[in-house]
Amino acid sequence: MEDNPYQRLARIFAPGAAEGGLCLGTVASWPDQDHPTRPHRVIAGGTSQEREDLLSSPGLLPYGLAAGDQVVLLPIEENQRYIILCKAVKV
Repeated sequence: MEDNPYQRLARIFAPGAAEGGLCLGTVASWPDQDHPTRPHRVIAGGTSQEREDLLSSPGLLPYGLAAGDQVVLLPIEENQRYIILCKAVKV
C-alpha cells in the first residue's frame, strides 16, 4: 500500500514521533480583509494556540482560514507548537 503523504511529512519533521502524530484543530480566530488585526488562534488538543505557537503553510496566509474551519496540524516541540498543514473539509 502506498505511504500516506501526511504521515511521510510527519516523519520528516519529527523522525522519532509515532505514526499518526497529526491531529485536527479548529480555528477560533483568524484575520480577514475586514478585520486584518484579528488574532491568529487555533484550538488544538484542548488548548488555545496563539500566533507565536503556530507555523502555517504559506497558501493559508493571510486570509485563507476563518473561524470554525478545521485544520490538519503537525505538533512539534513536544506539542508546544503546531504547523498548520492544510484546511480539512468534508467530502
